[in-house]
Amino acid sequence: MAPSMHINYSLEKRELALRLFHEGAIKFGISPLRLVHEAKDVSPIHLNLHTKNDPKPGPLSKRSIELMGRLLHEAYTMQMPFDYIIGDPYAGDPIAASFARAGNFPTHKVLWINKRLQGDAWLKEWPIENIRRRPGPTVLIDDILTKAVNKLTTIRLLHRYGFHVPVVAVVIDREQNGGHILLNAGLSVEVVLSLFCLPDLLFFYRMEGLITTNTYAEVCACLGYEQT
Repeated sequence: MAPSMHINYSLEKRELALRLFHEGAIKFGISPLRLVHEAKDVSPIHLNLHTKNDPKPGPLSKRSIELMGRLLHEAYTMQMPFDYIIGDPYAGDPIAASFARAGNFPTHKVLWINKRLQGDAWLKEWPIENIRRRPGPTVLIDDILTKAVNKLTTIRLLHRYGFHVPVVAVVIDREQNGGHILLNAGLSVEVVLSLFCLPDLLFFYRMEGLITTNTYAEVCACLGYEQT
């Protein structure tokens, strides 16, 4: 996908894009990249949209999380109604909580999934207190969308307890077919919403002088993006 010729971010969206760069949530240079099925590769870009309190700590500030929740809520306003909000653990949890605060949703509308490590695999378990709640449409919120493997696992878990997920909302869509996979998996997902698509974000950083033309070209070539 080619980026838009002109990136017209709102003031808060521009602030968040710059914070992601300056806080080190998006870094450039050869670094480990975890891909589908936990296989490792190398990439000239690395995304870490976690907070310092995450089991896998990251650099995100409270202000960045606040902006993520607020902007996602603003982007969601024209979408379908829902009963519950849930973050895909663990990176999605603080963003989901911020989304709820932005919409003044009561705390009982925010659901949580336990996640534990068994051997080399993460297992997701539904917390017992939430099983007793009346199922309803649920918005799934996360930081990044790549190939949708983790999100499909979470949605299937929610389905097991009667919670369907018509909307998936993420901060960054890497434009690597994750949205198409979610919409065509037969799991009730009708809308995939993102604040940023990565090709546009890269173009924005290049136009802001934060990355060089060579870095921009290298990342686009690695990820299969068209260049503008």
